[in-house]
Amino acid sequence: MKRKIIIQILIIVVIVILAGGIFLLSNSLKNINSSFGFGINEKNRTTCDKLTQVSTKDTCYNLIAVNTANSSICGEISGSRQKDICFSGVANKMQNQSLCEKILDSEIKVLCNNNFR
Repeated sequence: MKRKIIIQILIIVVIVILAGGIFLLSNSLKNINSSFGFGINEKNRTTCDKLTQVSTKDTCYNLIAVNTANSSICGEISGSRQKDICFSGVANKMQNQSLCEKILDSEIKVLCNNNFR
């Protein structure tokens, strides 16, 4: 019983952390927009293709994939954790649990699947 409660608390903590990460992704793109002087069209991934810093590009792809519910864009992300977060976000938006199977990180995969219980 104690173990179940601890697992539930850990899941809640990870969800809060992931939610904060998505918030930071959104703010990051706003900063990109003001820093580089071009508009971020959240439905146009060519904007991401023009970015040179890998982490910024990954953030851009993640936000566009989730906003457009297009999991194929998650495949463009080079960082494995960022890619997993992307698949989880798109799965949640599309209400498509099968996308959780593309997630490699076991903690993120559990969280993704728990969204459908």
